[in-house]
Amino acid sequence: MVVEGGEVMGRREVVKKSMRASQSSAIDAGQKDYLRQALTHIRSADLLRAEQLLNEALRYNYEDRVITTLLKYVTFWRERFVDLEKKGELQRADWLLAQWIRFEKFAHRIGPVEEQLLGAVRRGIFGDLKQWLMQQSPHEGPDQGYLYTRIARCCKGLGEYEEALNYLRSASRQVDNRAATLAELGDCYALVQEMPRAKLLLREAFFISAKDVDLQVLESEMMQRLVDRLRANKIPDTLLREWLPVYAIIWGVFDLKRELRYNEYVALTQRVYVLEREFSDTQEEKLGAQLINCYMHLVDYYLHVNEMRAKIDEALLKIQSINPKIHSLYIQ
Repeated sequence: MVVEGGEVMGRREVVKKSMRASQSSAIDAGQKDYLRQALTHIRSADLLRAEQLLNEALRYNYEDRVITTLLKYVTFWRERFVDLEKKGELQRADWLLAQWIRFEKFAHRIGPVEEQLLGAVRRGIFGDLKQWLMQQSPHEGPDQGYLYTRIARCCKGLGEYEEALNYLRSASRQVDNRAATLAELGDCYALVQEMPRAKLLLREAFFISAKDVDLQVLESEMMQRLVDRLRANKIPDTLLREWLPVYAIIWGVFDLKRELRYNEYVALTQRVYVLEREFSDTQEEKLGAQLINCYMHLVDYYLHVNEMRAKIDEALLKIQSINPKIHSLYIQ
């Protein structure tokens, strides 16, 4: 009887385990279905419906890391879209793009990032903003260039690099802030591995006006590694833009050069004259970095036109007087 009872109890236990497994399987299937639906709605920027579905999914397992993480992502953007309504039309694109940079930091801070989740949010945010911008775009004028650069940033966020290049090429012919646009165009060429164009355009952008280049929107590995290396060399963030072209030349990253026309050379000498006077008065490091960048371009010009060696030596001595370490690295 004990054996028979044990056999009966054994059969009951097997049945119970089988029932629990079936229930667990049903729970997993239900939760996965809610997650799948939520991701679909996130990709189409329907965050309210996505939030509702994720809350339903939590009823199956309120500790599920994927669900709780995605719900935090959705909550982040739901709050931002409320704030977005308070912004003027011309402010919306820049504000929302800036929030994406904050969101990426937020996502990494709260735990391991799963690309499937981040990709769905990226598709929803950049896709929705791109569609809105394309509806706002004027037919001509400086505002068109401004909007084209923002549409291009959305295209980059969506991985549509060729389309981003088309918009940036158009924007570079229309905007006043040419340095910033050329930098983004060069960075986009780097993303599609057209490195000669990328290096030429980025070097040109930082030469025209380093202070106008927004490092946060440059996403290529080449630029990211340059910035990381500068920080590793103790260059403060407030001086990154000024020192980047100098070190990029020294490290052989900006190793392609465009020949200056004579009128550009004249403008460069005038620019050097103004910077030298300002630097003499303040000894500000930012001005020193700008001057060194200018002197490097002067050296390139002198070598191209076979100028007397004395002119080259004069520019090199000026670099040495500002920063002996840079001078030593430059002439190696």
